[in-house]
Amino acid sequence: MSPDARTLFAIIALLTFGAGFLLLALWTSMRERAGLRTWAASLFVRAPGFALLAGRGSLPFWMSIDLSNALMCIGSGLGFVAARELSGVRIGRSAAGLIVFAPATLWLVSCQIPLIYEDVILRTIVVAVPLCAYAAATSWAFMGLERTSLRVRLGFCGLWAVAAAAHGMRAVLVVLDPPDLHLTQPSPLFTLTLLIPILTFALGLLWIGVLYREWLLSELRRRAERDWMTSVLNRAGFLRRATACLSVASAPQAVLVMDLDHFKEVNDRYGHAVGDQILIAFCRRVEGLLPAGAVFGRMGGEEFAIALRSRSGEALDLAERLRAAVEASPLLAEDGGRRMTVSIGVASSSGRERDLDRLLAAADHALYRAKRQGRNRVSLADQPDDQSAEGLLSSASPLSGNGVPA
Repeated sequence: MSPDARTLFAIIALLTFGAGFLLLALWTSMRERAGLRTWAASLFVRAPGFALLAGRGSLPFWMSIDLSNALMCIGSGLGFVAARELSGVRIGRSAAGLIVFAPATLWLVSCQIPLIYEDVILRTIVVAVPLCAYAAATSWAFMGLERTSLRVRLGFCGLWAVAAAAHGMRAVLVVLDPPDLHLTQPSPLFTLTLLIPILTFALGLLWIGVLYREWLLSELRRRAERDWMTSVLNRAGFLRRATACLSVASAPQAVLVMDLDHFKEVNDRYGHAVGDQILIAFCRRVEGLLPAGAVFGRMGGEEFAIALRSRSGEALDLAERLRAAVEASPLLAEDGGRRMTVSIGVASSSGRERDLDRLLAAADHALYRAKRQGRNRVSLADQPDDQSAEGLLSSASPLSGNGVPA
């Protein structure tokens, strides 16, 4: 006896509407993830499609066959776009429109061709093939979900892969065992190929809860590692990520410790609100000059640090660019501008000793030497496994604004 597919379609339609509202609620708490909103839109499009499928035999065929499958194609296209957005890939409007509406348009055009519409085999293939392609592409797209464990990504990938296989099986079964013209009495096996994608889709909705939990924990961890004012890493976040950055065996590594000169005087004269604005502006200027892979954080007060895999000469060049950029123009433009300078200590290692604490201590010592020697300069820590500071500095450009070597 064939399962009552129409009843299941009606149940899934209600669940889909509910899931759409759930995703919208999640999006309101994570507005930076626009893919959640697109995913909700895909459900709001699919839900009427499921409802129309449930009315097959009671509704006009143009509604229960033509329109229902068009909505399924559009909803599936939106689902693929959502998966790409959640993976951090932005799709242009023209490309997204083509992805979402082209198969549905092709289906509706096919419905106007009697040769196709009156042949249940051709009609089923025309709609099953794009749905299979959508599900397969969405399965692959979910593997790129950002800030998500492999377990969750594999779960979504597997569910949509099963749905793709079911759509493909339906295209094969309709050839081997054609049902009646309007699919009102399909065989049990054919009905199963209709229901499997829907059931896997429903399981995917349950898996959203697992995904949301991971995102929430990731966001809480990210906030715990960020300085609340400047948005750069705080001390704990810097130490964790810098340790990972410098853990590559035999890779050259360097640490820069920076301190804004006479910052206490700024706070005393202009107030802490202005001092906070200067710190934020300083962070934005530094971030614009950092090489890929560098780790930047606030160690406390007006002291900041950078960790990167770099040789001492490259680290010195970076430090000088940062020093010159801060000196060159005011960090705040109002009231004629408030110019600041920065002193920087640099420590490097050839990779034989991968001790972040040792590098930080050496760079901090070099920073205080730069302060004692007049500020607004770069100073290199003496490293036993590296070229001497004097040799490096004499071969480089002048490292301070007043021309006095560190």
